Amino acid sequence: MSSKKNRPSKLQPVISGHETFTLKYGWIKKIVDEIGKVEAANPEDTKTIFSDPSSIVRFGIGKNMVSSLKYWAKYVGLIDPVSYTLTKFAKDFFSDDGCDPYLESSETVWLVHYKLVCNEQLVTYSWFFNNYNGGAFDRKSILSDLIEQFEREGWRLASEATLKRDVECFIRLYSSKNITKAKATDESIESPLRELGLIKEGTNKNVLSINREEKLGLSAELALYLVLDFWEKQNTNQTTLSFNSLLYDKNSIGRLCLLNESALNKIILDLDRKFSDQISWAETSGMRQFSNVSGKNIGELRDNAYDQLINKINAHAPR
Repeated sequence: MSSKKNRPSKLQPVISGHETFTLKYGWIKKIVDEIGKVEAANPEDTKTIFSDPSSIVRFGIGKNMVSSLKYWAKYVGLIDPVSYTLTKFAKDFFSDDGCDPYLESSETVWLVHYKLVCNEQLVTYSWFFNNYNGGAFDRKSILSDLIEQFEREGWRLASEATLKRDVECFIRLYSSKNITKAKATDESIESPLRELGLIKEGTNKNVLSINREEKLGLSAELALYLVLDFWEKQNTNQTTLSFNSLLYDKNSIGRLCLLNESALNKIILDLDRKFSDQISWAETSGMRQFSNVSGKNIGELRDNAYDQLINKINAHAPR
């Protein structure tokens, strides 16, 4: 048994707040539009936008759904967690003059996923993508593994039933299956994260599997941003980044996008072909790694990659 079990963790796990509602396609635009209106009139009023009695009328949904909106707005990175004002990400992508206000680009959906699972407080999400190494699974096994993780880390679990609901929400958020047009339902198309194809539901809906193959929408421009953001957060002064770090380390592109070695290798070769003036790939003396050859720091490269991604999405947006 890990020595962490009896040592309380500083991390405050979040396993509730979504009210079992998954993020829906229209919610992000609704959040950004309504908060934008309030922020323009008086930024101080954003602090009560989800708790004010008028919130039900403002958002046009029930009380529990308003609570769920608040949860997703916070953990997808749309609002500042203290002031509830819109973040740069929210404005750059989802405002009326943003690059993808209606979440039409798969690259934007990948960014929403990335923002979500990088948050350590969302232990179900962070643990699954960073720690789960299995193949097929069911809800019961994931719940059992998570309970063990709580014990190892010394996290307080107030209610196993609440964690069970969080696991169920997580699976409904991501799991996808082949659905004919005739059988499509609101539930089957409600979550934009399903289109990423990360978790697949088989003929037996209780058994799910992980897709570790190549992913649609994971463009070179998006991959560059994800790699550089990971690199900057890991160690901005480090001049090299290894293949193993990109495949196995916490919050790496390999982990969060569920890539096997072959899928990651194709992305790396694509990055080297398009951006070798910034980060150059080399496989010598048993070392497989990127090197920063740009003369700029990783943070600056990351910011440039973010702007480049926005420009790419803008260029392909419907007119």
